[in-house]
Amino acid sequence: MRARIPLSRFERFLHVARLIAGDEAPEWLPRLLHSWICDLRQARVLGQERPTRTQMRERLSCFEAAASLMIKELESPWVPEFLGADPNDISPERDMIIRVLEDFADRARRASTSSALATETGATKAGSGRARSADSVSAQTYCAMIILETWEFIHGAQPLPKNHRAAEAAEMYWRAAGGEPHSIGEEPFACWRYHFQLASENKARIMTAEYRRHLVENDRSWKLLHGLLEEAA
Repeated sequence: MRARIPLSRFERFLHVARLIAGDEAPEWLPRLLHSWICDLRQARVLGQERPTRTQMRERLSCFEAAASLMIKELESPWVPEFLGADPNDISPERDMIIRVLEDFADRARRASTSSALATETGATKAGSGRARSADSVSAQTYCAMIILETWEFIHGAQPLPKNHRAAEAAEMYWRAAGGEPHSIGEEPFACWRYHFQLASENKARIMTAEYRRHLVENDRSWKLLHGLLEEAA
């Protein structure tokens, strides 16, 4: 038998749901938000473990050096000999491995000098932020993505950039995932505007496709259960 979720743990998600959808928030919404909190917690923990830009450049440099060393040794007659390979025979397998290593070395070299990590002069970008590629999002942006997707599903449109209820919903959901509260300045929730902007980009919409599917399925199931929607023949 599954353990029942204590009501005290559920109240914060009801509050988030009402901030998004009003007092008549769908009954299924707090439960969906609760079930998705583990993903946000994981994103937050992984974000804390990310290396800094300096550390990432050092790791990429080591990776490039390691790949270059393996290429050098595979092309020599000595290491292949002790690996049990014929040192005079460049087999298709060895040739393919060398090509892959050359590609990895080149990728590491280019990544180390990319705009995500370095300035135009080649110096490591300043700032306390963690190293992040153009294809990744922070845990806070992921939180904003969930709130934004939910808001659009309920209201049929995204909230305005300065919508206080949307920002407060993101803040409450962030705290539910163990995130540090934002309580500095006259507008402590203003930081969410930036994350909502990132969350509205196309790449973010692709990342929330699975969450969107759960929104649709939960809404449909609830309506079928309450006779508000006829099952297709």
